[in-house]
Amino acid sequence: MPPLWSFTLALSLLAIDEQPPPALEVVALHPDRQLSTLLSFFEGTSAANPADLLASYRRATGKSDILGKAPQALIAALNPSMINELARLHQATFRLAIRPPAGESDWSLRVNNDDGTFADLAIALALTDGHPEAPVGDESTPIDRLDENSPVLAATRDGTLVFANHRDTLERILLASSANPGPVPGLSDPAAGIRISVNPPALKDSDNPVVRRLSQSLSAASVNRLDAISTLDDDSLKFHAVAQLPHARITRGIDPDWLTALPADFDAAFSVTLTPGDGNLELFSGLLDGLFPKSENAATAAVSSSSRTRLNTLALLAGVSTELELWPRLLGLSGAFDLDKEKTRPNSAILILHARDPNAADRLANRVLPRLMLSLRLLSDKEAPDIDLAFARTHAISLGDFHGQPISLALRENDVLLAWGQTALDNALAIRANPDRSLGRTSWLQTVELDQTNHLLLVHPQSFLKSQLDPQSPMALAVQLAPPLLVLGRRSGEELDIEATWSGLRQTVRRLVDATPQAPAPEPLP
Repeated sequence: MPPLWSFTLALSLLAIDEQPPPALEVVALHPDRQLSTLLSFFEGTSAANPADLLASYRRATGKSDILGKAPQALIAALNPSMINELARLHQATFRLAIRPPAGESDWSLRVNNDDGTFADLAIALALTDGHPEAPVGDESTPIDRLDENSPVLAATRDGTLVFANHRDTLERILLASSANPGPVPGLSDPAAGIRISVNPPALKDSDNPVVRRLSQSLSAASVNRLDAISTLDDDSLKFHAVAQLPHARITRGIDPDWLTALPADFDAAFSVTLTPGDGNLELFSGLLDGLFPKSENAATAAVSSSSRTRLNTLALLAGVSTELELWPRLLGLSGAFDLDKEKTRPNSAILILHARDPNAADRLANRVLPRLMLSLRLLSDKEAPDIDLAFARTHAISLGDFHGQPISLALRENDVLLAWGQTALDNALAIRANPDRSLGRTSWLQTVELDQTNHLLLVHPQSFLKSQLDPQSPMALAVQLAPPLLVLGRRSGEELDIEATWSGLRQTVRRLVDATPQAPAPEPLP
């Protein structure tokens, strides 16, 4: 190697070492195994794989434009012949950084195990719509621009293929060591899947408003780093994340009795602990602050400095101190909501405040909630209603109407039940009296250690897909009986451990195949 080129290489490697960590990193882990798992879902059905199902549907219906070109190309690639090709993408790494001061995106994709298959594709694209660029340093590594109107560049060196949108990034990665990314602390790499790492502070200067908002939301919630693993296993799609947060003191988990008044058939439900010191109130307040950032107007900055401050200010205007009268009396919140028949708008909802004791529940029901709701304009009256506590412990009390539906309240032991909808509170009270119909008794939660769980979210995906799908379409028929998506969160010291699971995928795929019109392939010509 010429001395000048050796010196240039050494300087480049030093420059690489000084590069800040990426804002986002995504690593593929044995994608060939993930495809094999997906294809196994089709075993025993009338379609061998997704590509076969799509081709059979086209023959049966004569429709070839049901999806865009990109989704159809992706589905066509989901067949056994792609397994060996995808094996070359093991440890393929996508990185995104933000370039100051303008916040321009700086991304790269590195494939360490390419046998020439993907490099040949890049060359073909460059020959079709792009052109060659000046080679790297010693002129032994050519660089191709894939499209005249695109910044994407590609180059291969020593079996490593790199795509990037900036030449200096491309050169740095080509000259760097080809070592694969190491494991993430707190997470165990699965046999196959996708590993994701997010550095929220590094995203704050992005020129993309959506990316900036994401950074603001995570940073406001004091999330310093987020690492996640997503994997498709024998019957489920699983997502496991660990967020680095300020230290929190966990005093208790979710009480199973909290879920006994939540209907199992509502479209979504949640439960969360809010004991002092567990950090959850600060976490959710911070997330809201990021989603609804503070005003740039100096005159309103004091009021809008944080969502918690805004709520405190509104409460004080109504004569209530949330910091003295609300949060100290709460152990947690649970709730659920249901959409209308068309699944386009909320139809009913229930919110349960789990108080420390009956006296705290009485105080919340008689003083805090009515005044707070009046301040938030959830009630149309000019004055907060007086609550007959004795009557509320045996009956439901109407508080007024909101958007044409009644708001009602009831007290049971340590819980304050607040409902919106014609029959929402009556249903909740009936379910509480007969918990076998409640969310807490469903098979979905039987293996969940609620006493070790601080956040719970359950969502029926089909409820939110229904408005986007033809009710008689194969996809709508396939997902209507699918189990819900279950998300669990656990706080431990400086970490928030999040697990999301959508199970029952084999049966969902089988229903999809059974509901799809199909026609056999024509016999080959003799």
